[in-house]
Amino acid sequence: MPLDHAVAEFFVLCKYRRARVGTRAALFIFRRYPGRWELPVAWYNPPALAFWRSVSEAAAAGKVEEVAGDGERWNGPVLRFATGTPA
Repeated sequence: MPLDHAVAEFFVLCKYRRARVGTRAALFIFRRYPGRWELPVAWYNPPALAFWRSVSEAAAAGKVEEVAGDGERWNGPVLRFATGTPA
């Protein structure tokens, strides 16, 4: 599946975590830039995977696909989903 966008870096300062700052920022970006997204997550960061699963489900205009990285470009799960057009 061809991609339109990918998340490479995303960081929320500790003092803003659990305040939904990261969720709001990610959803804003996904809605601002509709299309097919790919979101790789580091295998050693289970909290990040839980965060991105939740956010991608909220943003997706359909099903979120989770695949294993190829071991060369990425070692860890990769979330793929599409977002709709902005309102």
